[in-house]
Amino acid sequence: MPKRKNATRSDGRIAVQIYLGIGEDGKRKVKTVYGKTQKEANEKAAELRAQLGRGLDISKMKDSFKDWSKLFLSVQKKKLTDSEYTTKSKRIEFFYDYIGDFQLNAVKVFQIETALIDLAKENPFTGKPTADKTLRAYRQCCSQVFSFAIKNRAIEFNPADLAEIPKNAPKNERRALTEAERKWIQNLSDDNRAKCPAMVAMFCGLRRGEMSALTWNDVDLSNKILTVNKSYDFKSKNIKSPKTAAGVRKIPIPDVLVEYLKSEPRKSIYVCRSAKNKMITDMGWKRLLDSLMLDLEMQNGNREGKKKKKCAPEPTVFTIQKFGWHDLRHTYATILFEAGVDVLTAQYLLGHASAETTMKIYTHLSDAQKERSIVKLNEFVSENGAFKSDSSQTG
Repeated sequence: MPKRKNATRSDGRIAVQIYLGIGEDGKRKVKTVYGKTQKEANEKAAELRAQLGRGLDISKMKDSFKDWSKLFLSVQKKKLTDSEYTTKSKRIEFFYDYIGDFQLNAVKVFQIETALIDLAKENPFTGKPTADKTLRAYRQCCSQVFSFAIKNRAIEFNPADLAEIPKNAPKNERRALTEAERKWIQNLSDDNRAKCPAMVAMFCGLRRGEMSALTWNDVDLSNKILTVNKSYDFKSKNIKSPKTAAGVRKIPIPDVLVEYLKSEPRKSIYVCRSAKNKMITDMGWKRLLDSLMLDLEMQNGNREGKKKKKCAPEPTVFTIQKFGWHDLRHTYATILFEAGVDVLTAQYLLGHASAETTMKIYTHLSDAQKERSIVKLNEFVSENGAFKSDSSQTG
């Protein structure tokens, strides 16, 4: 029996129609593929039939990245806080200029890499180069859209997972405070408002929003337990349930923090308070950090030949290494690691939604520990000649 030949169109292409079934409107649905030759058209038709056989929804393949991202975000809005949703939306929308109008199955890896390269050079929201960690967060948001489409059987391949981060992207990793820096905070005057949140973040690992909403009713000094059951959302300016799916968590309070909190005057219902004894706002946290850094510089920096007045008209030249509130939380994670706390327990105490986040921190800390151990070994061998032959020994 001779092979079937399809009619040639006026533009010279050969069209082959594939029956997709009956649509929701009751009408017959077909998909047309084209080829310069009958063989090419048949091969495309065969691939389409194979995709149908694997359960792919062919009708959704023509939808763009923008279409799928909006559907994905509509689902995410029910799961995320307002600030998390806003951040995720902005990161996904960044890719619209590069792949927004492309059909999802037509997006190439190089297009996503091009977007990441441009983002590395300049972040549209800050006007500055984008750090490696932030680039990975953008790529993850983009990847989640493709994964959502794969889950819904629209495509089979996720190009974002293969997109590489520019190697020259600046590193902006969190750091743990040194032992000396921890002592600096503990030695601050008790009437310094910045000391309380610094101590709570460093010894209980709370986020800024969790510290803003923390009240004295959440602190049980007798049983040495701090309960995290709410968080302040700086975007919506509302108190909400804790940030992640980890939910309410009870954190043991170390003795050093128990003794400090016992002596802390309760001028407000809030443990960490503003200058007016109210909840600390987003701007309040920034000003408090600036004040903390200045205090630490004045007390511990190399001030020889420099002005010692905190309110000097000239900008302060810092001789100490600055840190942020989240670095104090990272310090708590480091303390847990050094104390031998297992990953699942650390995940709970830190309030991470998944153990993967905690594992990344632990892996980084473990690698750093190995590097320090190797340095110590090299120093020991160099100083003591531990592996030199001893002529007095035989055998």
